[in-house]
Amino acid sequence: MRNLLRSVSLRASVCALFAFAAVLPAPLVLAAEEESDDRVLVVFVFDKSCRISCDAVRPIFKQLKTEYSEKVKFVELDVSQDVLSESQKTAKALNIKRFLDDTEDWYPAVGVFTGGRKKIKEILGAKPKSQYVDAIEKALAAQQKEGTTEKAKKANK
Repeated sequence: MRNLLRSVSLRASVCALFAFAAVLPAPLVLAAEEESDDRVLVVFVFDKSCRISCDAVRPIFKQLKTEYSEKVKFVELDVSQDVLSESQKTAKALNIKRFLDDTEDWYPAVGVFTGGRKKIKEILGAKPKSQYVDAIEKALAAQQKEGTTEKAKKANK
């Protein structure tokens, strides 16, 4: 009987833990997750009302996400008025708030950043896939250089 009570108590504790985690606001979870992610970042800024040019970028963004998923983090930020505040919180957590503020009225916009969040390229409007690939490759090269620089700094200490 005692073992049964412990088992029921343990299950209740686990359920309570999951219930608590489910009510945590997403940006708080995202912020903790993003702080530890130092991959190259590609951000797609769009508005729900943007149909033609935003819809032209979406399939390219999806392809790039598939091709570079190991090395690059991809994030979509919706600047529609009803969800803008959430996108601003996400941008702040990603340390790219200024990019979002600068492109809020220019969509679609794609920003490519190193892991240290140095902006490598800002692409406004729908462009050929090759332009996005070139920017990502440039960011990956800069990322590697940043990583080498950080290693050298640590070695000199």
